[in-house]
Amino acid sequence: SRCLCGGQRARGEMGRIPATSLHVLLLFLLVQHGSCRRELQVNNGGACLAVAGEDFAVIAADTRLSLDLNVHTRNVQRIFKVGDALLSASGCHADCQALAVSMSRRVRDYEWTCGRPPTTTAVANMLSNELYSRRFQPYFALCVLCGLDEHGRGAVYSFDGIGSFERVRCFVSGAGQHLMQPLLDRLSLFEAADGRWQFDDLTGGFSEALEDAPVVSAGEEEVKREVLRSFRAAAEREVTIGDAVRLRVLRRGGGAAGEEVLPL
Repeated sequence: SRCLCGGQRARGEMGRIPATSLHVLLLFLLVQHGSCRRELQVNNGGACLAVAGEDFAVIAADTRLSLDLNVHTRNVQRIFKVGDALLSASGCHADCQALAVSMSRRVRDYEWTCGRPPTTTAVANMLSNELYSRRFQPYFALCVLCGLDEHGRGAVYSFDGIGSFERVRCFVSGAGQHLMQPLLDRLSLFEAADGRWQFDDLTGGFSEALEDAPVVSAGEEEVKREVLRSFRAAAEREVTIGDAVRLRVLRRGGGAAGEEVLPL
């Protein structure tokens, strides 16, 4: 009987080993297939842009929040107020919101320490430092910042994922960048006598009197028309852009204008 019990014990042990191995194999296959995996960062699409003018700055973003081909909402907010500047970001919307909260906290600390609100250049440096501090696990936030400089001119800053930034005339970030940027570049061009388009260095380039202040030569209404035109062109070709455009304008001496929502 001892042999029989021993044989039964052996058969029981042998019966458990394949079951355990099967569980491990199934778990491995599920993880490899992605059924049990959660992505920490996803691309929610969308596009945002900003344009700097002689005495104004325009920032705009679309209102569609999607994942792959699924539209989660058609009324998302991608423009955030950071001090006297405006920040817009596309990519992973959770990261964009976390970045906006962190920037608001940095601006509040600056105001408490210095006793005055930060300039647009100071906010751009803060944003650069915040992005660089997360360089080992970056925010999935494609940012553009706009405001007015100390001379009342429009100021637009473009950023990469880890904080390198540059002051530019106009910039598009997000899904439709390759479609929209060429349309906005024409705002810095003028038609010469021979019919060729050239950069307007007199009004849109660097001024000797002011420090590097690139602005477009077009007026506010023309800029707004071109912004809406570029969004409509991108919405026809990019599924993650659409529904409507939120547009805000900062003007010299007038502060921030109310938000406009323009259908696409």
